[in-house]
Amino acid sequence: MGSDARGRGPRLVSDDFGRILVAGALRIAVTRAESPAPFAVDAVVLEEDTHLLLSAPPDLQASTSSLRTALADAVAAPAVTPGSVVVRPGRPPSLLAVVHDLDRDPSWRDGWIDAAFAEVLRHATRAGMRALAIPLLGTRHGRARPDRVARQLADRLTALSPRSSVRAVWVPCHPDAVAGARAAIEERLRR
Repeated sequence: MGSDARGRGPRLVSDDFGRILVAGALRIAVTRAESPAPFAVDAVVLEEDTHLLLSAPPDLQASTSSLRTALADAVAAPAVTPGSVVVRPGRPPSLLAVVHDLDRDPSWRDGWIDAAFAEVLRHATRAGMRALAIPLLGTRHGRARPDRVARQLADRLTALSPRSSVRAVWVPCHPDAVAGARAAIEERLRR
């Protein structure tokens, strides 16, 4: 993805929401997570674990089963494979990127993060999604280095097929990670 249709490398443009990286047909906005989305998204990616606990709603639900039954069901539930994606319906839908196994320390692995980015983009392309919110996986509930994860995401974005429907990616990050993530993504897109 080193250059756009006019033979130039990625460029930064300003709009009402700040700086957006443009590389060919793809727009990438790296902003603080608490900022408003720079464009409407077709899906939101959430960092998740193998038992889908990290994105569970915080409110408690009354159960009609016994504690013994609930515990037995929890133990018997199969774990989701790290690196995979689970779709949670909604408006917009959530793509649960499984990058943590809470039984391990550290709970995340670089390979799982990379596989999850690839799976998110495969799913989005198959579903015809044009705009996604993709955080720096492994940095919210883990201690993955934001610059390293940003490079992994950029590598996956550069590998997108020109036929991919994905045209815009919002990368919401911790305020301390915005500049480094933007620089890492821009550097990878220039290759």
